[in-house]
Amino acid sequence: AKIGTEKQIMLSGMKRDQTEATFRNKNLRPADAILIASDLRFMAVLTSIDVGYNEIDKETALELVGIFKEKDQMTSVGLASCDLGVDGAKAVADYVSGSAVLKSIDLHKNQLGTEGWCAIFRALRDNKDIKIESWELSSQGIDAEIVKALAEYISVSSVLSKLDTRSNNISGEAAQ
Repeated sequence: AKIGTEKQIMLSGMKRDQTEATFRNKNLRPADAILIASDLRFMAVLTSIDVGYNEIDKETALELVGIFKEKDQMTSVGLASCDLGVDGAKAVADYVSGSAVLKSIDLHKNQLGTEGWCAIFRALRDNKDIKIESWELSSQGIDAEIVKALAEYISVSSVLSKLDTRSNNISGEAAQ
């Protein structure tokens, strides 16, 4: 990967002029994601990537998030089932807090926890440039405390038009 980056050789199968890359559910392992990360460093036009539902570990997923933050060109990011956990959620929060172009992000099956989700929603709330238009948050373990942070984000979002929160732990006062 280091030599590929130095010589700008594409190692993941992506093309330099590619705008979208879907690696969803392709049985990728951490080594594959490292090659993808290597290629991302010098791709100028890629705006959408999905590496969800693979066997990518947290460390490699965090490296990808770091590259997304550096380049800030991704309008759509798929990180479902990348074992992010709370630390990964904080890295995603840091990423979205500075993004001016992100419109869609898939974080399903990452066990982000209350602390992680709240960090993400607060970062979104504080970033007036963020453009997330639609978010599918079903079955994410969202509870009353997370809903408060989500509601704060929704109250300032001028572009969010679709939000799916089915199959979460939202009831009573939190649902209102």
